Amino acid sequence: MVHYRRQDEIKAALKSYGFTENQMETYIQDKFGWGDNVHNQNRLKTKFLQEGYIVIYADLDEFIFHPNLREYIVANLVNWIVPTGISLMQHSSEPPLDKTKKILEQRDYCKIDTHWFSKTCILKKDYEWLAGRHTKPVHAAISSDIYLVDVGKMCKDFMLENNAESRNIYNKVFWRYSTDKKDIFNQVFAEHKGSLEKLPSIIKEHSLF
Repeated sequence: MVHYRRQDEIKAALKSYGFTENQMETYIQDKFGWGDNVHNQNRLKTKFLQEGYIVIYADLDEFIFHPNLREYIVANLVNWIVPTGISLMQHSSEPPLDKTKKILEQRDYCKIDTHWFSKTCILKKDYEWLAGRHTKPVHAAISSDIYLVDVGKMCKDFMLENNAESRNIYNKVFWRYSTDKKDIFNQVFAEHKGSLEKLPSIIKEHSLF
């Protein structure tokens, strides 16, 4: 799906990776942060499942991590796979992100949060996502050997840059994604003070992103 305000630029980038015009769908959305696009996500997810595909979905600020992801999915997927959720966060001892280097070369801390960040992101059987896709099927187990890594809080400066871009694209943006004040981010980070821990070593060792 391609947002209408940047469609020429985005389509050109997708075509450079081998996608064709008939594989793209333009959508109109003028507000961001309330999960308004989840109906399109559900529609396309259901369409692909009905056609016999496995659906693997992550947001732009999320990475699904396993050192052998394809083999893991083939061996373990029955209905859904719900990875262990991780929020990668900038520790107070870490400097702003250097965009010329990999994220995992510069970040060591995270919050492991299976309530909010463990999402039903690998599916063979349909499941209705809600906004943000934070809910899970009642009896779905959370897999401890595969991770969904959210990098949205990896750098406060980068978050401010993203917010400026969001304000340019959308007419209405949820406060957390629109503010230009780092003090507000400090408040958000303060909520997690004391709960940060070292990233699992397997993620650091592979340094995939």
